[in-house]
Amino acid sequence: MQWKIIEKRTLLPCKYNCPLEIDIPLFVRFIKKGDYDKALRVIKEKTPLVEVLGHICTHPCEDACRRNHLSESVYVRELKNLSLKGLFIPLRLGKPRKKGWL
Repeated sequence: MQWKIIEKRTLLPCKYNCPLEIDIPLFVRFIKKGDYDKALRVIKEKTPLVEVLGHICTHPCEDACRRNHLSESVYVRELKNLSLKGLFIPLRLGKPRKKGWL
């Protein structure tokens, strides 16, 4: 059984470095899909202080992010702040007119 815990910590270092063990990969996946309500639910499962979390969080998940080895980590704290404030605006581009966009 012990090896499974070690394996999970290796596979999901962001989640297991978070003091609340928020499922960061799931949170980011929902944001990527544009499902911001579900992304917020992932955070709300772990804390009732959702509004405060984005401001006081020291973001150890970002320090542990495996993407640091490739380029840079996912900015999880900023994603939390934006999702809490409802600032994600879906990008919708219309079809261009025959004479251009305007």
